[in-house]
Amino acid sequence: MKSFHFFKRNSYNSSEISRNWSAVNAQEGLKQIAELYKIEAEIRGKTPKDRLAIRQERSVPLIKSFKTWLATHRARVSSKTPIGEALKYIDKYWDGLCRFLTDGRIEMDSNAVERTIRPIALNRNYAHARIMLMLLDGPKSSAGAASISCT
Repeated sequence: MKSFHFFKRNSYNSSEISRNWSAVNAQEGLKQIAELYKIEAEIRGKTPKDRLAIRQERSVPLIKSFKTWLATHRARVSSKTPIGEALKYIDKYWDGLCRFLTDGRIEMDSNAVERTIRPIALNRNYAHARIMLMLLDGPKSSAGAASISCT
């Protein structure tokens, strides 16, 4: 299954890019994404069947509109610019983006999963740092490694 992280990533990229790109263009795209998140917030906790029905009714038209917006603006901007790269990224993962419209069990993005695994990834990075310190300095670094693991 492909990840849905690009929704979050591209809303962030679009807000940064809006400083350099026409504010009207960027705000329009961000507004459409925000509307999808609003629908998701309203249906959170409902059964998958109910979520799917609401998505079919309310999110599908928004996604179609967003696809039109995306195609129009991709044609207007060079793919070498930051906004062009962001729009190309969204287009590249379009099928994954739309997957939440066909299955009420899945989320629109991977935010919840990323929050869950963040501590695991952080601990892995700290463990790697401790091992590197011990390998580089041997016994002298044990105190340094211990101080890193306690923070």
